[in-house]
Amino acid sequence: MGCWSVSCGISNIAITYGNDCVLLPLKKNTGNSEREYQAATLPIFGQYNDYGGIENIIEDDNTKLIEEHLGITKDEFATFLLDGKFTYERDESKKVKLKLDESDKLKEVEEWRFMWIDRKVYDFMIINQTTDFYLGYNDFGTKKMLELFGFEFISEKDNKQIWKKGDVEMYSDSSTLKSKDGNLVYHFGHGDETSLETYFDVPEELNYLKNKTKRDTWRLMSPRKAKDELSFILANRYDFQSNMFMMLDDYVIRKKRGSKEEKNLHMKYYADLETWGDRIAELCNVWENLHPMSAEFTPAKLYLTPQCGDYDTHQKMLDKFSEINQSYINKYD
Repeated sequence: MGCWSVSCGISNIAITYGNDCVLLPLKKNTGNSEREYQAATLPIFGQYNDYGGIENIIEDDNTKLIEEHLGITKDEFATFLLDGKFTYERDESKKVKLKLDESDKLKEVEEWRFMWIDRKVYDFMIINQTTDFYLGYNDFGTKKMLELFGFEFISEKDNKQIWKKGDVEMYSDSSTLKSKDGNLVYHFGHGDETSLETYFDVPEELNYLKNKTKRDTWRLMSPRKAKDELSFILANRYDFQSNMFMMLDDYVIRKKRGSKEEKNLHMKYYADLETWGDRIAELCNVWENLHPMSAEFTPAKLYLTPQCGDYDTHQKMLDKFSEINQSYINKYD
């Protein structure tokens, strides 16, 4: 049947036989015409098998959730997603297709696509790289945040909370923080009137917040706010905000009672942020980091990729592109 490489959907570098890789299932984003595809599940990790598939899939709680939800093994899921979309001639594809035809729950997978990502590239992209726009910005007026910084709640009137730390007094509406002079305080590390350190000494052990996005610190939000902030990456944000909270609450209640499982996989992720929240936040960072690359979550294109013998030429092109880009940086600096 021959062999071929695939292309990393972010960096465009070749993923060849035995390379550690990431398989990201994708689904149509019906609620946003500007973003055609979004993640269907959290990433699956394994190694590329040299002919369009993934092998040695790492078993983790994510693959177990997918298996439990769909009623097929992680290897069967990958086989159908990668092979079944383009050919049913292989025996293993035919077997998975039969299972899909027998299950209403699995019909959603028929419409899914996928994206390849080099594992080293993915590990780099899970940390937000767009420093000037997202790192250090947060809702510092939440109860968890203010208590973390050592503030004590004093009183509240007309949705205006007063918090004190020594001689420092700050105001909050449960989300937004204001100084006593009325300045909005929403950053950590800028050193101006918008930054925490301008008004009080931030404990040294909390300096890590300078390098975190709002979504990275979802644990310091209310459960509902955290779900809202993380919702766009796996669920339609409009649907999430309009009725998802009600559906989630109902799902959690029914699950505790042992009732019928929910059909939507993304609901299971958002119903248990303690398990999935950090990995959802990482996927959000990957998405934000795609903007400077003029990229987005996009289904893989078959066969259009550097092959094994093209590494050197491909690297020469990447080096030249980097040199050209650096010339623009130098020009504007």
